[in-house]
Amino acid sequence: MTPRVLQKVIETDWAEQVEFCAACLAVVDYVHSTQELSHLTFGKIRRIVKNETKIDLSERDLVSLTAYLCRDDLSVLQVGFEFLDENEEIFPLSKEDISRAERERSLPHPLTGDMIEDFKDQILIFFEPGERIER
Repeated sequence: MTPRVLQKVIETDWAEQVEFCAACLAVVDYVHSTQELSHLTFGKIRRIVKNETKIDLSERDLVSLTAYLCRDDLSVLQVGFEFLDENEEIFPLSKEDISRAERERSLPHPLTGDMIEDFKDQILIFFEPGERIER
């Protein structure tokens, strides 16, 4: 989807919520204009919005913004997961890994295979450009 088409969709969807619309557009502009972008955290997205719009997003609005920009029809962002082990090593996880861990209530350590039952605090969420983003 081109930036112009995306802008029109967002402006239509959020016509009644000007600040939220501006926050979404700031992230879209950043994603479209930044080369080799691969890892956006909630904190980074919050800083992008604050720097570009002076809007300080609440936790709720930040989660809503990322969920909106991850929608299949927009695909500005896609979510990714990582596991941070006790040695502070980071391992990528697939959506299937997360689903299986939630279903089985444990996660095999990506390196050792040891089962970790209390894994949720060790899962990191990040975002990267969606597959349909045009640059």
